[in-house]
Parts: sequence; structure tokens; C-alpha cells
Amino acid sequence: MKHFCPQPKEEKKIPDNKYLNFVKQLPCCICDAWGEPYGQAPSDAHHPIHGRYSGSKGPDHTALPFCKAHHQTGEYGKLAIHRGKETFEKKYGKDTDFIEVTQDKVKAQFGYAPKQLQPLPTPPQESKA
Repeated sequence: MKHFCPQPKEEKKIPDNKYLNFVKQLPCCICDAWGEPYGQAPSDAHHPIHGRYSGSKGPDHTALPFCKAHHQTGEYGKLAIHRGKETFEKKYGKDTDFIEVTQDKVKAQFGYAPKQLQPLPTPPQESKA
């Protein structure tokens, strides 16, 4: 008998090119957190892969600024996430750990919060008469 293990529902993806462009202007979040020399700007907008259950890309509002070395190439003795997710996690932690700080930096430096993170409008309250 096969056991079915339900996967968490994926978040609806709304493209956010404006957010991605701001992320690319930030320094690499891994270099910044670990005190490593920064890779060449602009940063790549990396969509987190830790905790993902499918091959599809995560929502744009979770993208992170990674230098090319931490993202793809592994140059300069850096570990590239796409060359070994588990090895990367052992050294730096999960990429998802850097989502909130990146969103905070985008908001602080560019005054932009992704639509999916903006608070919902408060419904008008009924007056008691």
C-alpha cells in the first residue's frame, strides 16, 4: 500500500520585475553576512531552493542578491548554491534564511515593498447607532 504525503501548497506567483531589479542592486547577501569580499555587481537575483518541493521557481518577492560566485560559478573559493545545495547549507545555512533581511533592505533603500507583503486594507467599521 502506497502512502500519500501531501505537499504544501505553493504560493501564487505574481511577477515583480521591479523588486527583482532592486534586489540586483544590493550586494551579495552571503558575502555581506559572512564578511567575504563582494563579487562583481550587479548581483544575480537568486530564487531560493531550500524547502522547495518542485522544480518550479519560487515567487519573485523571495529573491535574494547573490554574487555570481555564490550563485553559479563557485569562483574565488566560494561555494555556489547551484553546485551543491547541501554543501552550501552546511557552510552558510539555508538560502531562505536571507529572505526577510533582503526584503527589509529593499524597503529601506528603495522604499519598495512587494505587493504580496503590503498589508491588506482595513475594512471600514460599521457605526453603531
